[in-house]
Amino acid sequence: MKREFLKNLGLTDEQVNQIMTENGNDIEKYRKEVESKTKELETLNTKYESAQNSLNDANKQIKSYKDMDIE
Repeated sequence: MKREFLKNLGLTDEQVNQIMTENGNDIEKYRKEVESKTKELETLNTKYESAQNSLNDANKQIKSYKDMDIE
């Protein structure tokens, strides 16, 4: 939101300042939420990759047992 837009609506400088301050507070709150969710997503991606690697290793191990000649 731009100050010029608010001034064109006929608002005073004080009103514009109050609106801009409140808008800035809202933006900061949502920015922090996005940062938190981004970190959470990165953690989950790391856990997923680790689990996928473990699964691939286990499947390779299982395949090596299937390829063995037991007799």
